[in-house]
Amino acid sequence: MLVACTLSYTVEYQVSVAEDVDLSGEPTLVLAMLDEDESGSQAERSDTERLTDAYSIDTLASSADVRDYVRRTEALGSASTEFFLYAFLDLDGDGAWQPGEPWGVDPNNPVTIVEDGYESAITIENDAEANP
Repeated sequence: MLVACTLSYTVEYQVSVAEDVDLSGEPTLVLAMLDEDESGSQAERSDTERLTDAYSIDTLASSADVRDYVRRTEALGSASTEFFLYAFLDLDGDGAWQPGEPWGVDPNNPVTIVEDGYESAITIENDAEANP
């Protein structure tokens, strides 16, 4: 009998919001992740497809005059779990990413977190589909 072990890792999200992203409405900043499934099919999807399915692991209040945010949070998974890490501004307050909402991606995706303290550096930019 195989027993799966769930581990908890600390991840530090370092999020910068690009200067051209409007923060005047002070939207919620959502830190999100998506686990790679056993079939490895997530790697075949685009970032926006994965982001649609990503789940929130933490939120922060944004401020119109603050562009850089740091938050330590927990990630759960097995020792070999790959994660896709994202951050987005939730403009409509529903807690899920929608096309048109500014977002960013960890440039190392997918990441395998093997110890506490992984530092994810994400820059949130306007959604390219909404701003061609």
